[in-house]
Amino acid sequence: LKAKDAIKEGEEQSFALSFDGEEVNLYVGGLLAASKEFDATWEETDGDLMLGANNRGRSEARPEWAKHRFEGEISEFAFFDEAIDEADAQALANGDVLIA
Repeated sequence: LKAKDAIKEGEEQSFALSFDGEEVNLYVGGLLAASKEFDATWEETDGDLMLGANNRGRSEARPEWAKHRFEGEISEFAFFDEAIDEADAQALANGDVLIA
């Protein structure tokens, strides 16, 4: 996904990424910034979850290796067990709590 024009350097921003089984949606500031069809099967893994960097090419021999490290602060992070829509993304951007 590419949303370069939606991201403003030096400003606090809200991001939400959602996958509904067919499509990946990226919301910036509660608004849909990018969307792409995505055909994937989620499988259980014991691999690490990495936020703020790209871990492609990382190995057991070089676990510290990561590219494109995010230089900033991530103040909140959450997982949901279902896809969110633009209304949910706007609520999260406003600091609201989603209740199922």
